[in-house]
Amino acid sequence: MYERFREILVRNDEVLELIADIEDRLAGRAAFSLELVEQRVRKAAMAVFVMVKNVNLLGAGRHSGLYDALRTIDRALTAILLEEHEVGGPLVVPLTSLRAGDAPLAGNKMANLGEVAAACGFRVPAGFAITTAATARFLTEGRLWERCERLEGVLELAGPAAAMELQGFLVGESRPVAAAGGFCGHFDSIRDRWCPAGETLADIAA
Repeated sequence: MYERFREILVRNDEVLELIADIEDRLAGRAAFSLELVEQRVRKAAMAVFVMVKNVNLLGAGRHSGLYDALRTIDRALTAILLEEHEVGGPLVVPLTSLRAGDAPLAGNKMANLGEVAAACGFRVPAGFAITTAATARFLTEGRLWERCERLEGVLELAGPAAAMELQGFLVGESRPVAAAGGFCGHFDSIRDRWCPAGETLADIAA
């Protein structure tokens, strides 16, 4: 009995930490990633399931209705997460077309750069944003959503070597989406504008 009660407390702390982490990411206090938030939500759901199991066992089955509530919540979460995966919109957006309100499409940094250039008249480097629609299409066509959920654990177990191996795999998988989005054409236009003959963007950055 003590162990079950102790596990309830431990899982409750875990859920609170996951909620705080999600809130930090949504508020911009930590790096935001839709996939990472989804991973946190799923971890929290599993922890709540363990809590419900232990509460029901401690109560000699008197709280079995909690399982029905969990199933309802799980169906709602699944519908939301599937909807998030079906992101529409352009795969690439020029920086000059972005404004602060485009953060869900292009990320905060690129959206704010576009806003600064348009509203304040400051000069910013030429560029383009690969959108969340492109990311969603890449992950969907490569069937990579589940693999991304396991990424954190893989990195913790195998470290940088696993990260390099995964990076090589993702680069190969991304080529069809890159071609469809016209990424190379956007890249070439920036290179032709900013790089003298024979130099690359890497040379300019150095």
